[in-house]
Amino acid sequence: MIIVDECHRSIYSVWGDVLKYFDTFLIGLTATPSKQTIGFFDKNLVMEYSHEEAVADRVNVPYDVYEIRTRITEQGSGVDAGYYVGKRSRKTRRERQSILDDDLQYSSKDLDNSVVAPDQIRTIIQAFRDRLFTDIFPGRKEVPKTIIFAKDDSHADDIVDIVRQEFGLGNDFCQKITYRTGTMRTTEQVTDPDGTVREKVLYYKTKGKTGEDVLTVFRNAYFPRIAVTVDMIATGTDVKPVEIVFFLRTVRSGNYFEQMKGRGVRVCSADELAGVTPAGEDPNGNPLPKLTKSRFVIIDAVGACRECKTERGPVDRQPSKTLKQVFDYIKAGGTDPDAVCALAGKLSRLAHDMTADQLDDIKKHADGKAFSVLIKDLMQSTNADEIDAKAREMLPDGTEPSEPQLDAAEQELIRKAVKPFYDPKLRELILDIKQANEQIIDRISQDELLAAGYSEAALEKARNKIESFRQFIEDNKDELTALQVFYNQWSASRLSFRDLKELAKRIQQPPLSTTPEELWRCYEALENSKIEGKGGQIITDLVSLIRHTLQPNEPLLPFGDLVQNRYALWRQQQAAAGVVFTSEQSEWLDKMAQHIATSLAIELEDFQYDWFGQRGILAKLLLCSVKI
Repeated sequence: MIIVDECHRSIYSVWGDVLKYFDTFLIGLTATPSKQTIGFFDKNLVMEYSHEEAVADRVNVPYDVYEIRTRITEQGSGVDAGYYVGKRSRKTRRERQSILDDDLQYSSKDLDNSVVAPDQIRTIIQAFRDRLFTDIFPGRKEVPKTIIFAKDDSHADDIVDIVRQEFGLGNDFCQKITYRTGTMRTTEQVTDPDGTVREKVLYYKTKGKTGEDVLTVFRNAYFPRIAVTVDMIATGTDVKPVEIVFFLRTVRSGNYFEQMKGRGVRVCSADELAGVTPAGEDPNGNPLPKLTKSRFVIIDAVGACRECKTERGPVDRQPSKTLKQVFDYIKAGGTDPDAVCALAGKLSRLAHDMTADQLDDIKKHADGKAFSVLIKDLMQSTNADEIDAKAREMLPDGTEPSEPQLDAAEQELIRKAVKPFYDPKLRELILDIKQANEQIIDRISQDELLAAGYSEAALEKARNKIESFRQFIEDNKDELTALQVFYNQWSASRLSFRDLKELAKRIQQPPLSTTPEELWRCYEALENSKIEGKGGQIITDLVSLIRHTLQPNEPLLPFGDLVQNRYALWRQQQAAAGVVFTSEQSEWLDKMAQHIATSLAIELEDFQYDWFGQRGILAKLLLCSVKI
């Protein structure tokens, strides 16, 4: 057998003769079969997989159409005689100024052919720029990957120049991708055999990037954000992150139009999309969640979609309606095909953000039907082939269904497809999931501070905790060594890290059941003006907590900061006395001060090999200066 990919392009002229030469089976594959394609294969269509089915299976993403209409685009314009106008060579693009001898009137069909109106392109691009982050992709911060289809290479150059001017983000932001990218246009005089001298246009390869080079970068890198092309990437090119397909040219071929639209249908994972289109940051500088490609948008600036190149349109035919509004219509018994398609499209977009658990919950509420099956049933209920098959099933064998019978079959399929959504619990579950998976960003409302502080209940709880801690100290001052030091029953030098660990263990037990960090937070709530630093995270901060509890007038300072302050003061005193430390001694002293801050003392047996001569003297000085 011979498998013919993109068979809509492989059946004509010499290639068709090649295929017919072999006496074997032919299997043709195409996303856009024409009548000629189906005829070549003797109308033997063995399998069909529509865009709607692919959307239901999450193999494709659906699309919306956003129209931009301008006066010149639709009506053309005119220039009175006597005005200076630019006249540009089609071949060299050299421009000169000339006075218009006669009145000029041109229609929309003349645009970018015999007449170029830069302000028509500029008006369209400005409208696109100004509405991109509000209407088209609300809340986005980065321009989505965009393909703009131009009429020809010269038109593409005009578009690139204006996009760069209007967005003002540099030349890398917008690039041309055509077969002439990376070439230089020149002309030379040639003489024909009959002696006629004429000008010939030639293209030479330059050292710059070719169209293929730019396409690779467009697919895999942040720049360019916008690619302007004629037909190089209109078919057979896979650029998954593309989210906008922009028509600045009309297309006569319905098949070609579908191919061009197909540049946006590719599914793209969140990681793949994040690689070229980052989500950005919130106002506080924190990264936002990764974007997901749940749809793409066709920007139609020339009425391409309105010319009805094909029978297919967007899955969601009511984009302005909310999911709840469509649900309300369905639950009231509505069976309009457009509403059913709208429901399928909205649910398909929702499916891209659902977790496995959420999909399982829907399956349980839908009598075991998967969410993708529910969507597919909705889409197939308005599919012409499914409707025809249903109508023939309802009629005697061989009877050709009439229009009323086809309508009756469609209504039967729709009623069956929407039946699961009559269950209010399923509707509520889907709406809850939608709300849970989305965030509304209000950049309109301005807030103001009314009050800030702990509630009275929280303050009362903090007071009780501090009072309990004070009572605990009083009750155990004769029992715990760590507390005896603060009541002057023992020398401060007797306070060890082991004693503090025992104290920390005791306060974690009933009746106190607290930690140094919780006690610190209680003091922050009650006496914030006396707090100097964030503490309570290390055991030695118990020293500061006990001192402040017994002597409330003293500020509450983390023990590590207290040691470092005293150490800095001692170093100043040593310097004033003429004591000079070497860099090695200074580094060693810094480390020992930090050690004291976290463990209260230097255990001589742990450092016995380092404690000889001058270091021993330094250690004694340091201990005496920074200890409690």
